[in-house]
Amino acid sequence: MNVPVSSAGDVGEVLREIRDLGGVQCLPVAAVPSARFVSALRMVANWEAFETLLGGYADEVIVGRDWPVMLRSWEFARRGEARELIALDRSWSPGEAPTLSEASWRVGRRQLSRMRPLSDLRVVQRYLAAVETDRARGWHPLVYGVVLAVYGIPLRQGLMHYAVHSALGWCDALVRQREWVREGGELAVERVCASLPARMPALPNGSLFTA
Repeated sequence: MNVPVSSAGDVGEVLREIRDLGGVQCLPVAAVPSARFVSALRMVANWEAFETLLGGYADEVIVGRDWPVMLRSWEFARRGEARELIALDRSWSPGEAPTLSEASWRVGRRQLSRMRPLSDLRVVQRYLAAVETDRARGWHPLVYGVVLAVYGIPLRQGLMHYAVHSALGWCDALVRQREWVREGGELAVERVCASLPARMPALPNGSLFTA
């Protein structure tokens, strides 16, 4: 059911389109584990402390919370199972303060609405209809999984994109707020993300899904 992505350039364009779902454009509230993380970020005194905090963020949010639900939403979207996708949306919660939760579904709804022209994809249209009638929220990790399925983006590539750009978003937030040199934050992000490929959830067999 996916819309084919015909080249590396096309893949890059799709990934740029969904970049805000990784937390870059919607920082500092959409892709966070809790209000506690935001408070802790304000107390970070240097890039070394940021790296420690980011490691906890990767454990709690990227690996522990977002990747698993992305994979489930991807599976439902691939199979065209709109009812199951909507049920997943209704049962899942980021477990955050109200303002942070609102940021998550606002980002997700914005991306989901961009797929409205794909009128032949029933799973997308039914999910969108459920969101617009408040029968579903449109949480950003779930929508991200749908986007990966719809555009045929390889799972490994898509999941790592989400992780790296979420982490870089937090780095950029500190650069703006503290006027720190970005290079130190980039090195911290690189070190934290280096261990993530080995910690991905089990992916379906076949290069189409795991490249």
